[in-house]
Amino acid sequence: MKNFRKDIASMLLLMLLFTLLCVGCGEKFAPQQQNASANQIATDTITVFILKSEQVAKDLTLAGDVLPLERAVLYAKVAGYVKRVNVDIGTRVRRGQVLATLEAPEIIAKVAEARARLLSAQAKQRSSADTYRRTLNAAQTEGIVAASELEHTKNIMLSDSAEEQSARFTLSSAQELERYLSLTAPFDGVITKRSVDVGVLVGTAGDKPLLELENTATMRVRVAIPEAFSGATLDKTTVNFAVKACPDRQFSAMLKRQTQSIDAATRSETWEFETRNTDYALKAGMVADVKLRFARGVATFVVPPSSVVTTLERRFVIKITGGRTAWVDVTKGVAMKDKIEIFGTLAVGDTLVKVGNEELKAEKPTFVRFH
Repeated sequence: MKNFRKDIASMLLLMLLFTLLCVGCGEKFAPQQQNASANQIATDTITVFILKSEQVAKDLTLAGDVLPLERAVLYAKVAGYVKRVNVDIGTRVRRGQVLATLEAPEIIAKVAEARARLLSAQAKQRSSADTYRRTLNAAQTEGIVAASELEHTKNIMLSDSAEEQSARFTLSSAQELERYLSLTAPFDGVITKRSVDVGVLVGTAGDKPLLELENTATMRVRVAIPEAFSGATLDKTTVNFAVKACPDRQFSAMLKRQTQSIDAATRSETWEFETRNTDYALKAGMVADVKLRFARGVATFVVPPSSVVTTLERRFVIKITGGRTAWVDVTKGVAMKDKIEIFGTLAVGDTLVKVGNEELKAEKPTFVRFH
């Protein structure tokens, strides 16, 4: 009986040891199985998409400077005293209209002197020309006039003719100076600045301008286009803009010129638009909010922003080829609300990782699922 009980106890002890051994082995191998399953799930859940190309368009509002079509700062070209000022700020003038008159007695005297010198030279030239004709007629009869005498009278006539021409040029120059005493408008416009009064001496070195004239019938709207958009084109050549002075009104302007150069200081290209200002609501110096819609001339690659990885060394997307990853360097273009334009060694139909990161190394085998 005692032997039977000992056998039962031994069997129970062996069963207990076997159970403990099985539990220990299960705990040892369970984490490895869980890690393997997690790795398998992580690999299988890489989301990709197929690269496509499309026409890129971007709406952008930029600040623009409202400027007059023409602006002239008017100085006195000769020294003199202001005799009369015919205009003031806000005066609208026509081309050729006299704006101010100067007084310079020495210039008037020079004109009178030059005119008198011309009259004297003309009389002298007519006299020598008459003498030469008479001598030439007399020389037709042989032996009456010596050849040297004829040549002498001819030279006197030529000298007097040259002197008469010189006097004519001197008078023209003096009259040109006299015309500078009248300051005229070079184009139609409005006087925006006046800095002189009657009796002031002007035309000296370092002198301030007398008047400033602006043509505001047509206005320029000058916009600095960021470098990223300088290669794009406008969807329409006519744009709309608004100014704070007229919040209830929309203006339109047409693209007229581009600098074709990037400013190194601002990294932008200047574009100029023109608009008719028939009611003069627009004024020089205003700031315009210009609405532009940019578009590429050709279709380009567009991807989700999350697919572009940027590090200190490079910017790239992750491409899947033959079940392996590859890093492809790209350059960013126009950024839109939920996508971005890229340029690189890619082709339509390539498979790209939707959410890229630098932890996903190149040449790594992977399983993917399409989004």
